[in-house]
Amino acid sequence: MVEQRLDYENIKHLDDGNNVAVPSITINGTGDINKTTEVYNALANPLIKEFESIIIGYPIEIETSSKFETAEIKFCLNPEFISKEDINNLRIFYYNKEINAIEILDTEINADELEIYSNVTHFSIYGVIDITKYAEEMQVHNEESKLERGVADIVFVIDTTGSMSGTINNVRTNINSFVDMLALKDVDVRLGIVEYKDIYEDGLDSTKVWKWHETVSDFRETMSNLKASGGGDSPETTVDALEAARRMDFRSYASKFIIVFTDATTKPGSRYEGIATFSDVTHKLIDDRICVSVVSRKTHMDHYEDLYMATTGIWADLYSNFYNVLSQLSDRIATGTMGDGVWIRLSNGTAVKLNKYPDKNDLITDTDGDGIPDSQELIEEVEIIIQMPTGPSYKFNAWTFGSNPAKADTDDDGILIQKMKIH
Repeated sequence: MVEQRLDYENIKHLDDGNNVAVPSITINGTGDINKTTEVYNALANPLIKEFESIIIGYPIEIETSSKFETAEIKFCLNPEFISKEDINNLRIFYYNKEINAIEILDTEINADELEIYSNVTHFSIYGVIDITKYAEEMQVHNEESKLERGVADIVFVIDTTGSMSGTINNVRTNINSFVDMLALKDVDVRLGIVEYKDIYEDGLDSTKVWKWHETVSDFRETMSNLKASGGGDSPETTVDALEAARRMDFRSYASKFIIVFTDATTKPGSRYEGIATFSDVTHKLIDDRICVSVVSRKTHMDHYEDLYMATTGIWADLYSNFYNVLSQLSDRIATGTMGDGVWIRLSNGTAVKLNKYPDKNDLITDTDGDGIPDSQELIEEVEIIIQMPTGPSYKFNAWTFGSNPAKADTDDDGILIQKMKIH
């Protein structure tokens, strides 16, 4: 057994200028580890993507044919990133693929050198996580695995070009009434805003993404600051705005909604690679299971039909009192997040809605319709403990699982499981 550090050549593909947590690996093992060890970017792993919003940098998957006793996994943090974050909130995690659970490792923090590291005895998927965001994601204040409230993230995509000047007050009034209505329902709602014009006429910065609003008062304040101006010709770059909204960090366990308000059709083009046409962004929204509704002119109904129909959204006339139509959407948001069935917490941080609360003796209930009962896709209910950087630790229950009981194709590989070992 010889202590060796993996050469930079073997991890330089992870140091691409966008990664704010570049790894280095030292192994006390046999052979030449630079010939026996591979390190991959695990961000594309569908199970990891479930909690991508709280991962710092790229998670890594390590494979080696060397025998080893211990290894040190270190992540070197980007100074600019750390200037905006608290390094003491960061932890190294291990993803246990056998039971699909995040396990937080004992993490040493060297704030002076902007490094964090952990010692491990086996290789799999590792990465850096913000423990405070992870606690929020797991809804730690609810100690049971059964979650009491449904969750929804809603983004309002609002055309603020000059032609909307006569309409923006009506939009603001109806949206505020809609938000007030949601506040009366038992749903945990976050509200986002993307305002847009025409990036070719008004510049790339004319599409503006506002932060998520946790309170109605903050949301109302942002809405009051929206002003209509600019825009140039009639078609606007709604494609760019929709892609900006799609890329907002929706909570992995939330039902996702976008509502578009515009008096214009769309023109091709966006700031984002691979998103050039209305069809491009529509397919992305379908893949991400985001429900998109459109409030626009009656004459533009056909133009937007493919979008709102394919994503199960609704249509409303911009020049009407469209509050009544939005009230139908609010009912859908409430029943879509709660309604019949029950929400439970999975061990990887995902909240899922099942037809019934899990019962290991129930061989009938099959929420995702994949032919495998929920009871066979779940393994067991376990207690998870999160120790916060300062203050208390939280204990709560979650379900480990072999495959997601609410999703027929857990790993998004296009292949449905045909049979599964009963745990």
